[in-house]
Amino acid sequence: MGQRISNEESVLHGITELFPTIDKECCSLLNGHECGLINIKTQFHDRVTQETGRQKISEELILAWRLKTLLEQKRGAIRWEHRYPAQRKRCDLVIPCSPQHSLWVELKFAWKAWFECFNGPVHSNPLYFPYLTGKGKSHSLRHDFDKLMAAPVPAADCKAVCLVGFDREDAPMHPDVAAVVEQVRRQAPWKQTTELSWRDRRCPEFRINVFTWLLSPNLNSDRDHGF
Repeated sequence: MGQRISNEESVLHGITELFPTIDKECCSLLNGHECGLINIKTQFHDRVTQETGRQKISEELILAWRLKTLLEQKRGAIRWEHRYPAQRKRCDLVIPCSPQHSLWVELKFAWKAWFECFNGPVHSNPLYFPYLTGKGKSHSLRHDFDKLMAAPVPAADCKAVCLVGFDREDAPMHPDVAAVVEQVRRQAPWKQTTELSWRDRRCPEFRINVFTWLLSPNLNSDRDHGF
């Protein structure tokens, strides 16, 4: 693997390491509980709308904005909500990796189980699988893979998907995620680059998980054995 690929992997590792920090930043109180990463809108919505002028903002866009502000402290200018070439669609983050190429990153949330500040634990979510597979939805993990695979970005650029998921240790989301990734790997050699899990500080039976995958123009058709 060439040095340039290692550079993109390093960027994705750096992104992943920021998530516990952002989770701790989400400390505004909801019903006496800190809101946590799952309620990132509560923590940052007003600040994002004030700074960007955007009124309708999803969790993913707020997360991308926060990652941008943190990453720019070390990496310089990063594009947020940047249009794909010759398309109306936008990419959550475009991160320069060298003067010659960039990394296009799409972010996605998926809720299998989580601690709900007002009504206690939520152990299942009927919209969970659609957020992964795209069935019945227009925005999902699968849609992000498909969008990136079809995106006409510069030939030297790389593409990445980052999933933030909420589950329980006794009901992990990992097999569900693996099934989606296995399908997209039949079309392109996506490589998993990071995986991080930690307990939700507000309710230890629940977990926060972060996964990233990389698609590089230099990756050949061999699939590695992770998901």
